Amino acid sequence: MENKTVMYQLVEPIQMMSYVIKTKEDKLIVIDGGYDRNAVDIIAKAKELSGMDVPVIEAWIHTHCHNDHCDAFSEIVINMSNALEIKHVYHNCLNGDIIQAYETGSYVTYKKFHQALSLMSPEKIHVVQPGDTIHVGSVHFDVLLVPDETITGNVLNESSVVYLMHVEGQKVVFLGDLGERSGYRLKEAHPDLKCDFVQMAHHGSNGVT
Repeated sequence: MENKTVMYQLVEPIQMMSYVIKTKEDKLIVIDGGYDRNAVDIIAKAKELSGMDVPVIEAWIHTHCHNDHCDAFSEIVINMSNALEIKHVYHNCLNGDIIQAYETGSYVTYKKFHQALSLMSPEKIHVVQPGDTIHVGSVHFDVLLVPDETITGNVLNESSVVYLMHVEGQKVVFLGDLGERSGYRLKEAHPDLKCDFVQMAHHGSNGVT
């Protein structure tokens, strides 16, 4: 049987977002990752899927800088760097001054995320913009939406980067925690957007309409 790309959703009783994708070429992709405690789950899944003691993550793709989405990444890079090889990181994190002003409680997560990035080689880090495309084997992601820094309510959720994954003739939209206002921004920017699957914004509640 021809190899297929498979996406695994890692879950726990408390809401978080963590996907591990194995392409048909056996390349691994992580989207977000969850809390710091979920770092061990990602490492275990990557070892299982790759059969390697130190799995290679070709692309780690971030939607936004909330702890239930990005703390696992930060934990691995800062405290468990020998467990995985991360080749590329993609993000467009909201400006820290805005987070500190309008969502102070998340500023520690922002600082930890940027501490992790500072420990990586600069050529591995990519700040995405609309129109960018991320290629991993036969899978690619289009960047559809990035933060609008004029939005000052629900700032981190509204800042979620939106990605459209193309995989074997199907399309999957990842919304992160996108809020209602940015949902309308997405609709305006991509009025004809269609997909086969959608990751429901904000865990299925209080997200885009």
